[in-house]
Amino acid sequence: MVLTDYPDQVLVDNMAHNVAQNIVRDTDADVAVLGYVWGRPVDPLFAPLAGRETKFDLILLSDLIFNHSQVRHPFGLNREGF
Repeated sequence: MVLTDYPDQVLVDNMAHNVAQNIVRDTDADVAVLGYVWGRPVDPLFAPLAGRETKFDLILLSDLIFNHSQVRHPFGLNREGF
């Protein structure tokens, strides 16, 4: 399994933390966490697979975690709600 998000270290570290907290260590779970910008070459996404696969069986897309400092509120509100 390869998890990606925008290559911001805070985001990548957060994903790695979530994996560490939620994957049972003594299982066959093989999870890689990478920073990636959609539309760029996909070769780095296959690197953690070590040649075992040449395509993904399933791709899930979501934007549940985002960098708050990069998102402007549509009504111009600041963090305190003003």
